[in-house]
Amino acid sequence: MKTLTLFYVGLFLTIFSGSAHASCPSKVKLPIHLKTYGHCQHQAIIYLHGGPGDHTQVFTHTTAKAIAQKGFFVVTYDRRGTGRSSRQTKPTDFTFKRAIEDLHQIITQLKLKSGVILLGHSFGGVLGLKYLESHPDTHAKLVLVSAPLDYPKLFKQLLDRFLKMYPAFIQRATQQKRHNMASAMKRAMGTCQMLRTFMFPKKGPLSPLWYSTRQIGFIFSLAMQFGLYTPKNISQAAKARYAKLSKKGHIRMAYKPFAGFIRNEQYAMKDYTPLAQTLKQHIYGVYGQQDGLFNKTRLAHIQRVLGKQRMTILQRAGHAPFVDRQQAFLQALKRISSNPTSKPTSQPSSQPSSQPSSNP
Repeated sequence: MKTLTLFYVGLFLTIFSGSAHASCPSKVKLPIHLKTYGHCQHQAIIYLHGGPGDHTQVFTHTTAKAIAQKGFFVVTYDRRGTGRSSRQTKPTDFTFKRAIEDLHQIITQLKLKSGVILLGHSFGGVLGLKYLESHPDTHAKLVLVSAPLDYPKLFKQLLDRFLKMYPAFIQRATQQKRHNMASAMKRAMGTCQMLRTFMFPKKGPLSPLWYSTRQIGFIFSLAMQFGLYTPKNISQAAKARYAKLSKKGHIRMAYKPFAGFIRNEQYAMKDYTPLAQTLKQHIYGVYGQQDGLFNKTRLAHIQRVLGKQRMTILQRAGHAPFVDRQQAFLQALKRISSNPTSKPTSQPSSQPSSQPSSNP
């Protein structure tokens, strides 16, 4: 009898648990690819990918399940025109207005509880800021993950770094009699010198002509070629994650969203620091100490904006700290989630204008 009773109790719990999971909505009426992990009764985390033409593949295949196992309901989605979402798009799809509307629809249609955490990776951090700005009554938190705030200073820093790196590479290629490569590097270095001059005029405002898709794409592609996104001393665990990811196949970054956001929003010309300062009671930051997109000065600047207690810098981590230092990243996320949700802020009025702590 006791065994039979336990059997029926177990059956009841199984059915009850299954029905609870079945009641969790996992689809939305939007032309996007969306996936959820964990149970919807847990605190929700929405991953906002970078780009603007990037996608969620790296995060979903390496980190989403690990976060859900810590007691979160994780939502990932590829924005319109990116990743596994429909590529049938309109020019107006690549605006902050549309991206914010989609994000709000996801929160509404999935019936997510108050206290959502937005995990804004790289450009996704800017989208998170714009969402908080447009929804001043929200109780959401935003975690900036490797997210630039001041884009012009980011590009200036990168161009200065390229100009310091090129001479040694050109010399090495010349010594190895790889003359075609040396010539290509000289041309690229000349382009960097030209951009350094015209993107940052001594007088007058910045010109959209020098912040076009071509120029911004050139800078980001050089950052990838120089290996600035990855840490120098990558751990064996991170290597294993990247190796597993490589077997999944690669989804190409989408050009249309990248070009569309530059054309429609001119986001690459703007400094979002004033907006972050206005909303900082809602914001935290997790950055990689070896992320080549940020030098010590830029990390220190972000820390001053957010406050030392709200900023975590992970050693031996690059632009994807959730892959490079996953356990430390999960610990930081758990600490952030345990902090009381900030009170809704009043309507922000700030618009974008054109020593770091470490976690061992």
